Amino acid sequence: MQKNVTKNELQMQVDLLNKITGNPLEMWKRNDKGEYLRDENGRMQFHLGTFILGYANGGVALERKGGSQTVIHRRSKSKLMESISHIIIGWGLGREDKQND
Repeated sequence: MQKNVTKNELQMQVDLLNKITGNPLEMWKRNDKGEYLRDENGRMQFHLGTFILGYANGGVALERKGGSQTVIHRRSKSKLMESISHIIIGWGLGREDKQND
């Protein structure tokens, strides 16, 4: 039986994924005062490539900012946690291979 995964646990996993891929943890850009940056149309600016969680219809997906690219389609929190863990493990293995070349 799978463990119930909380939103906080899932967000921590996404934060780790952003950290190891060199992306900011927060998707929205801020100035030195902590205020959100906006474009000429008043829309908030986001960090391109940041991984985020997208909740809808009782499921959650892993998305990436910049055209709202879905990386892993909507599923349960526990299944998404497992999938993100596989990405993180794969990322680490790839980095180890690169360092051994």
